Amino acid sequence: LRLIFISGFLGFFAFGAFDSLESLFYRDVLNVDIVWLGWLSSVVGLTSSVGAFILTKLSARHVNLRLLLGALMAVGVAIIGQAINGLAWGFLEPLQMILIQERADIKYLGRITGFVRFGLMSAGVLPLLAAPFLAEALGVQAVLFGASTIIALVGTLFFVTQGRRQRR
Repeated sequence: LRLIFISGFLGFFAFGAFDSLESLFYRDVLNVDIVWLGWLSSVVGLTSSVGAFILTKLSARHVNLRLLLGALMAVGVAIIGQAINGLAWGFLEPLQMILIQERADIKYLGRITGFVRFGLMSAGVLPLLAAPFLAEALGVQAVLFGASTIIALVGTLFFVTQGRRQRR
């Protein structure tokens, strides 16, 4: 449960920088109309639904921490495309809830779920306090690339360490 919370919190924390800077990236770095943000968000929404659907078709033996951490790692590699990003998000949140429900003692399930949801939601908001200042100091593209790199590294680190634990 601790690993599920920490990996999710750090992923949402790094991704929170995108919320305030993504539109600036399209306008100032890519020099495209802001309409592109809407189109890409639509792709993420569609592929997120596909990811959640695929998750429902996997066997129970594949629904585990390695899949969760692999999804977190894929979310961090957003440069490959919004479709992969949406697909990974489609796995990430439902999978977190499935794994929490499997591992939590039933008498604490509500508290644990509430704590995790609060942590994930606050993790996405906290970067909004620093992102504008970092973007001004380092540039929008550098901050977005750094946030994406953090997500991928966190996912990779936990994915590798979980794989070693399972082999023992």
